[in-house]
Amino acid sequence: MSPPSLSADTEARARRSEERLQRLIKALGAGTWEMDLTTQQVWADAPLLELFGLGGTHTETVPIDAVLAGIHPDDRGLVSEAISKALAGEQGGRYAADYRTLDADGRIRWVEGRGQVFFDPDGKPARFIGTGLDITPRKTAEQAVRESENLMRELTDALPVMIAFVGPDLRYRFVNRIYEDWIGIKRSEMIGRTIGEVVGQEAEDAVRPMAKRVMAGETVTFDRRVIYKVVGPLDVRVTYVPHRNAAQEIDGFVSLVADMSEIKKKEDELRRRSEFEQQLIGIVSHDLRNPVAAIQMSTVLLQRMGLDEKQAKIISRIASSTERASRMISDLLDFTQARLGSGLPVHRAHVDLHRVTDTVVDELRVSAPDQRIVVKHSGDATGAFDGERIAQAVSNLIGNALKFSPENAVITLEVRGEADAVLLSVHNRGEPISAELLPHLFTPLHRGKDTEKGVRSIGLGLYIVDQIVKSHGGEVQVTSTREDGTRFTLRLPRGP
Repeated sequence: MSPPSLSADTEARARRSEERLQRLIKALGAGTWEMDLTTQQVWADAPLLELFGLGGTHTETVPIDAVLAGIHPDDRGLVSEAISKALAGEQGGRYAADYRTLDADGRIRWVEGRGQVFFDPDGKPARFIGTGLDITPRKTAEQAVRESENLMRELTDALPVMIAFVGPDLRYRFVNRIYEDWIGIKRSEMIGRTIGEVVGQEAEDAVRPMAKRVMAGETVTFDRRVIYKVVGPLDVRVTYVPHRNAAQEIDGFVSLVADMSEIKKKEDELRRRSEFEQQLIGIVSHDLRNPVAAIQMSTVLLQRMGLDEKQAKIISRIASSTERASRMISDLLDFTQARLGSGLPVHRAHVDLHRVTDTVVDELRVSAPDQRIVVKHSGDATGAFDGERIAQAVSNLIGNALKFSPENAVITLEVRGEADAVLLSVHNRGEPISAELLPHLFTPLHRGKDTEKGVRSIGLGLYIVDQIVKSHGGEVQVTSTREDGTRFTLRLPRGP
């Protein structure tokens, strides 16, 4: 083979290699350039010129200063330094820099610059070529990820809860600031370490069964007492939530640890206080019932004896006071039973609430002969009710109306049967219930202002009414205005 044919073959291979390289560069969306190291002129193709805002639809030669002018001012120093290092032979003459450019419209784009300086036998730069690739979408995505990570860090650092992301190997991949505050180790030193290495092997052994459950897809919550290096022993509530990656595979779990010490302390205090109140009320009410019953029996016997007017009046006053004390004791017993259990027990039977309410009104008319109580009946009022409890509720409501009504006012009791329930309503005129008191009407031991009649209560009557109605699966409604008066309405389902 003759030398000329060898030279032609070599040139053909070189052309094909150059063509393949150009196709590859074009497929990547990159522009190419070459710097004339003597004239400081840059040969650049159209894609590269467009990246620098220099326009052009074909290859052009432009001064290096024009190229640098198209680079963002904050990045020009970085690019100049990278060029100088490559020309000085650092890193084998390789040039690499990611920088921003500004086009004619002021739009910012990111460019990945890569190049190579070739040196002559004397070690002097002879040729400098390279590429520029538009990486704006990648940089935009990276910026969005950084902003998202910063936002997540700011949010998690602001929360008073330990938050971590833990891998299946129980190694920390993320922790928030409160981990540093409680454990006393910098978060950068926790990443990549196991729970045992950070908190202690005992803690990891306790966590491992829970971690196994959460890695199987279960959200796990548990309470435990942990001794932390900085803050000491805490009662904490731990929640593990499985984390699924883009392929919906569980690749770890989010750990939330909240300090429950103060809440637990308050709960314990409330429980002890409640237990003391219930025990006290139960003891007092039981111990008072017997002597009050003895006084009631004695007043009944004394009233049968021949007494003069003054003596009879005194005995009557004693009887009235002991009757009120007896009702208070009954209310206290009901209150204790309701608080200790799940409400007042009821014993349902088939009863007619027309008859039940008539009996209650007859008894009240005897004790309050000067007050006018009007009863209105309509519809079928039969159903499965606890007659004694309903009588107690109606008696409390009418008694309440009598206390807060003007002299000679009319108290109206209406009993109305509907398709699936019986409605009982008690209405009276007088001063309306204040807006401040309405939300607390059924709160136990909460009393409104004393009446002008001087009648006082312990604040359990309406609470017991509410409990009786709830035990029947019903509800109580209250309306109170100066124009329309005050009305309590009980809706009682007929029951099974």
